Amino acid sequence: MATHFSSIGLSITSDVEAMELIERVAIDTERLPTPHGTYLRWTDPSGAELWIQLNADNDPVGLNPHFGGLSKVRVLLTDRLDTGSGCALDGRFHAWADPDKAVGDHSGSYPFLFDAPDAASHEELTFPAEFDVQIAAFAHDVDVFANPKAFEAAQTGSSEYWNTAQTFIPTGLMGGKGLRAEATFTGIVRKTERRKNQLTGAEFVWCLVSSRSGVYDVVADPELMPQLPSPGGVVTGTFWLTGRIGACAKAAEGVIQSSEGWKRGGRSHAEPPPSGSGVSSRAGQSRGSA
Repeated sequence: MATHFSSIGLSITSDVEAMELIERVAIDTERLPTPHGTYLRWTDPSGAELWIQLNADNDPVGLNPHFGGLSKVRVLLTDRLDTGSGCALDGRFHAWADPDKAVGDHSGSYPFLFDAPDAASHEELTFPAEFDVQIAAFAHDVDVFANPKAFEAAQTGSSEYWNTAQTFIPTGLMGGKGLRAEATFTGIVRKTERRKNQLTGAEFVWCLVSSRSGVYDVVADPELMPQLPSPGGVVTGTFWLTGRIGACAKAAEGVIQSSEGWKRGGRSHAEPPPSGSGVSSRAGQSRGSA
């Protein structure tokens, strides 16, 4: 079954596997202390990331996936929200995409929520605040069309807006399921690759997708996207959104950087948790399952 972890080439199906993965990668991470604890950031050449959360005793208390890609969404951050996990190192933000399009009570093109793997690093952030955010969209379900005409021909609804090839519906702000960092969107594929997680050897699909008022990194388990989309094609589906504030890749305006760098190695190193500290069972409560 596809999960958020399998969307970046990692397999975690139990608490035990989560703890084993933390022990395996902890020595090869970047250490980021915060007032609420410490993050250990592990990065793979494929772009896959793991954010391990440590409490004041250096015991792991959480594990979140992320993907570091080429997306860029200009947003107006308006609030910080509790994810309900009970961990202060988790965090969620409310944002408006493309604040230049603010009209009346709308502070941008559309509102949405995203989880942040480094939320506690932004403790001093005040609102409202305008930033570029790198957002990874982890597929829950996804469909692919050869081009915008093929997508529009397949639509049966009467709404001209929802049936176009670049739409964004902030489903995490709708319905009776509570607030969620989730969205249903459609976009045009600008770049796509089948990538291999260098730690596990497992493949996953990455697409850079231009949707309404933003460009998103879409990642998916090959089970959900067995055929690699072509540039100019259309991707539509429901996604979990995880973003890093101010962490967009540096590129010339209007130019998509080559992503061939993922095929080369290179990651930073940090000290692991103290020997003998073990891995707290709370680390198994990873918030990355679909």
